[in-house]
Amino acid sequence: HEHWDHLENHIIKENYDKPIHVYGDIYHIPRGATFELNGKIFMGFGGAYSIDKLQRTAGISWFPQEQPNYEDQTRLFDYKGKVDYFLAHTIPDSCLNLMVDLIKIGIPDFTTRILEEFVKRYKPTYMYCGHWHRRHSFKVYETQVEVLSNIDWIDCNRLKTDMYNDDCYKVVEI
Repeated sequence: HEHWDHLENHIIKENYDKPIHVYGDIYHIPRGATFELNGKIFMGFGGAYSIDKLQRTAGISWFPQEQPNYEDQTRLFDYKGKVDYFLAHTIPDSCLNLMVDLIKIGIPDFTTRILEEFVKRYKPTYMYCGHWHRRHSFKVYETQVEVLSNIDWIDCNRLKTDMYNDDCYKVVEI
């Protein structure tokens, strides 16, 4: 759950097609941005509908910008090349029904529909995402979709501090 107000202060619209250095070793990959690494093309498309936004604090741990908009969708589908690795926050619609352990809390939304259409059209070799906090693997339209887990984080609402305080947000592998 990125601090979108902070990120938007760092995003320069003219360079929205490449990763943007934010702080230290942290880079923001704007929606639809691509980069090459070891001869492979990576594309990012973060964001999702937050079903828990009422339990978070607007402007601190929840931001309206978390969900992609039509401009983001247009930028994504304007890309004309091959994508080897697609990095997203949530999963395509077709994966929702396969996640039976989530007791059907997965509801299709604008973001999952965009991702479904992208994977159907572009057929990236791999898609990596998180959001669901449980490890899953799916094969969808020739794309290997890997839902990642094993990440713990500190809830900044409980700390009553800003998310970009150095002591607040720590990622720990478990």
